[in-house]
Amino acid sequence: MVETGFRVEEMELDFGRVRENTTATRDVHIVATGLGALTLSLTTVSPFSARAMVELEGGGRVTVPVNFHAADLPVEGELVVSSMGGEVKVKLKGVGVRPLDCVPSAPCRTSVYVLETHTCSETVVPDGEGCTPTSTCLEQGQCLAGLCQGVARSCDDNNRCTNDGCAEGMGCLNPPRQCPPPSAPCRVAVCDPGTGCGEAVAPDGTRCGPVDCERARVCFAGSCVEIETPEGFTPCSPPTPCQGAGSCLTRPQPDGGMRRVCVRPDAGVMQPDLSIPVGGVPSQSRPMLLSFAGQLYGERCGLPLPRVPLDGGLSEDGGALDGGFADGGFGCALFSYTGNGFERFTARFPDERERALVHVANSGVGLLDDGGLELRRLDDGGLWARHELPGLVSTKGVASSARGLPWVLAREGDAGSVLARVEDGGLVTVASLDASVDRLALDENGNVWVAGELVAGFIEAGDGGLLAEPRWFVVAPSATDTLATASGFAVTGSTQFIASASDGGLVASPAWLDDAGQPLRVHERFNLAAQGRAIVFYGQCPVPMMSCPREDDQLRLRAFSMATGGVDDDVAIGPPRFAAQVVEATTLELPGFDPAVAALVQLHSDSGVASAYLQLTVGSQGDLTCPLPPNSDVAAASMGSGIMWVYLSRDGGTYRLESYPLTGLPLGASGWPLAEGTSG
Repeated sequence: MVETGFRVEEMELDFGRVRENTTATRDVHIVATGLGALTLSLTTVSPFSARAMVELEGGGRVTVPVNFHAADLPVEGELVVSSMGGEVKVKLKGVGVRPLDCVPSAPCRTSVYVLETHTCSETVVPDGEGCTPTSTCLEQGQCLAGLCQGVARSCDDNNRCTNDGCAEGMGCLNPPRQCPPPSAPCRVAVCDPGTGCGEAVAPDGTRCGPVDCERARVCFAGSCVEIETPEGFTPCSPPTPCQGAGSCLTRPQPDGGMRRVCVRPDAGVMQPDLSIPVGGVPSQSRPMLLSFAGQLYGERCGLPLPRVPLDGGLSEDGGALDGGFADGGFGCALFSYTGNGFERFTARFPDERERALVHVANSGVGLLDDGGLELRRLDDGGLWARHELPGLVSTKGVASSARGLPWVLAREGDAGSVLARVEDGGLVTVASLDASVDRLALDENGNVWVAGELVAGFIEAGDGGLLAEPRWFVVAPSATDTLATASGFAVTGSTQFIASASDGGLVASPAWLDDAGQPLRVHERFNLAAQGRAIVFYGQCPVPMMSCPREDDQLRLRAFSMATGGVDDDVAIGPPRFAAQVVEATTLELPGFDPAVAALVQLHSDSGVASAYLQLTVGSQGDLTCPLPPNSDVAAASMGSGIMWVYLSRDGGTYRLESYPLTGLPLGASGWPLAEGTSG
């Protein structure tokens, strides 16, 4: 009889760590212990596998591959090798591992998963490889020393009638160029895409001076002439978002005679293009809404937080008690919408606390929190930079042009104030100032204005930075925290005008008193400066030469000449005894008309009924009014890119964002045309 038998050299196969959805193979070696041939049967179960039959020659050996098909878990099994004479069991084990999602930390890096350590290993891409810069304002990226370097994106649209630039997070912007005003009354500014700004003869009939419905100064053959106003002359008043332009028409008068007067179409209620229920509640700081490059940015609070699990303690046997859940409270967030009403993002603040929204520019959305200035990305609201500040900074201590990085005026305790400029590497101190200086503004040319309770200073700037020490002016005690600048002048504290010219200085104005000889009750936040004029909103007792409680005031607008300090216009824009408040305001540039202002006014009656309207004031004409829908209680608003956004509720309901088209109202584009705007 021929002896048969076998043995298996491995009693255990350990496949170790194997990446999920891949197969690892280990071998078992079977040795014949006799001279007779054997047919061996091999059995196992998933995720292990091996061939089912093996022929083993007498006195020989055979190698059998065993496979492990890995999933995301550790497993054990066995391989049973058997013949008619018996069986041998081989223990099998392995660990399936799901790899990490390895994402490079920067464009010029690669990240590879390392199975043995269950980590990601990052390496630098060789120099010269192409990459996509993280900045939307860079292109043609190439890797160099692990960094993606690019060149400035070309936003030139080959149109000399646009300003070409790039906004971080948004890409190229090509807004229309503002051509300089014409050199003569009957010339008009024109722009040719090939040659740029120029002048042309104004069309016959263009206004070139005062116009009423009796006499009009109009252009004829390039000259300004006075004529009798023709019947049907249009426009004698500008169009508004709720009515068309006025026309000069002959109408009967109370004395029985006929007279040509300006007749305007009936005004209707303004209707929103969009009405979006967004909830929340207004933030406490203002501004709450800002417009930039056709997008709306804002901060709102009162957003519900996830419920918080409660610890109920321990039971007598040591087990944990479920305490349920408590109210998580409310938090704040930065949000943005497109001009046509699509939500771009809502970015909750990690600590859920309110910030002070201070500006929006190419550099991002600027917010002040406790001790720091945050700059958040325009595309998703994410934090891209935070600068620790040397001391207290008020919302009037941050200023920026539309394209530049912000400037900061911080108070260093009792030691003084520091004027600093934000750069890519952080804050760079520019000047040390008196501790009382707490307001900052930039003018159209990048010059810096600062002001405090009793002083104001002008610092000329050039391409390389500040060129000189501040030129200081002693001013009267501030009535408000105002500092706005335009046309080489600044208005500070709502009571003083200062010229930046070398032969300028304080411009005296006795017009800061009402008709009762009392200082104007100026409303803070809404002082404007544009086209050589300063605009202030104030409250005054409606009874001449009398004083009265503030709640009985009538809201008025007064326009000053910044060159002389004299009053150009003064007009009522609200009824008395309705607690009228300006919510938002801007200057307008209406061709052929006196300087104009648009103000969103909120009223509250003694019975608590709310109403709001858009008030247009053209020179001394203050009766162009467009009401919002009934019961509108507006908490905040922003005007820009032909849209007025409002954050409001009606009858105590959910807060909504609504947009209203500002049809026919070209907003001011230079100086300080917006209540919370940057310089032009």
